[in-house]
Amino acid sequence: MSIRKSLVALATIMTIVSLSGCYSTPIMPPTGLLYSNIEAPASLSIAGQNLGTRRGEASCVSVLGLIAWGDCSAKAAADAGSIAELKHLDYSYTNVLLVWQSLTTVAYGN
Repeated sequence: MSIRKSLVALATIMTIVSLSGCYSTPIMPPTGLLYSNIEAPASLSIAGQNLGTRRGEASCVSVLGLIAWGDCSAKAAADAGSIAELKHLDYSYTNVLLVWQSLTTVAYGN
């Protein structure tokens, strides 16, 4: 198989794998295949509530869908903001050509 055919096959497989990922949030904003930079709630638990006085963030990054690192858990975001009582979570997602993807969890509380 030629190098060009191999690269096309690899790109096709990476695209299929990238698009097949499943994640669910209460509000799913539109995402772009070439570029995305969105923010949305990860929970809908804010009805009539004060979000709190503190805010913390935690991030994860993926490159080419091949390697990924980071801790974007709610606990890591709460720890980053010195939050003992978690009240609400948002998330921020960035994608650039499926080459660089990042997810940031944003925690609010006291």
